[in-house]
Amino acid sequence: MFEKLKNYHYETAPEVCSSAIDLSLSDDGKTVVKVKFQGGCSGSLAAVSVLTAGKSTDEVIELLENVKLA
Repeated sequence: MFEKLKNYHYETAPEVCSSAIDLSLSDDGKTVVKVKFQGGCSGSLAAVSVLTAGKSTDEVIELLENVKLA
C-alpha cells in the first residue's frame, strides 16, 4: 500500500506509563500506519494502536490532543 515507511522511535518522559513509542508513517508522512507502545497499560495502549492506524496524522492529533494524563 505504501511505498516506503518513515519510522520513528520516541523515548517518553518518566511520568508516562509507556517507556517508548515506535511509530510508522506513510512515505508522505501524512498517515499513521503503525503505532507500538513499549511498557504501560497493555489493553489501553493496544486500543490506541488499533484506533490510530490508517488515520491521517492530523486526525490523530485532533483525536488525542485534549486527552489529559492522570
